[in-house]
Amino acid sequence: MSLEASKKCLKILGILSLIFGILGVIGGIALTAGGGLLGIGTVDTATNGNTEVIQNAIAITVFGGLFLIIASALNIIEGCLDIRASKDISKIMPAWIFAIIGLIVCVIQLVGFFNTRDFSSGTVAGVVVSVILSVLTFIAANTIKKAAGK
Repeated sequence: MSLEASKKCLKILGILSLIFGILGVIGGIALTAGGGLLGIGTVDTATNGNTEVIQNAIAITVFGGLFLIIASALNIIEGCLDIRASKDISKIMPAWIFAIIGLIVCVIQLVGFFNTRDFSSGTVAGVVVSVILSVLTFIAANTIKKAAGK
């Protein structure tokens, strides 16, 4: 991949990271708030010993929302670093490090994907898109890093 193509690719992927990061933060806030509100209304009305099950479901929802907020915030940071590096190749190292972190997260996601054996079309598509975006980001960042002499 040429330097100019890598810069364009990194800029586009940075913008996509920003968009998905912002949407993820919004979704994480909604999930966290929804789980908390669910807890307010259902724990008091639970009967027949189902209180523990409901509390566990609420906890998973709230912590899932918090995890989504943190992961999305990292996407926003990565997007900003990618855009910055696409404009000035001397600032590639933070974007390159985040690209490596993205690849590691993809490997963890793939392991979880194969452990759960959830091969529904939405899950497969999400994993495939995530892997492709992470690999493209790393390739573009690595090309720019080599061109910058770092």
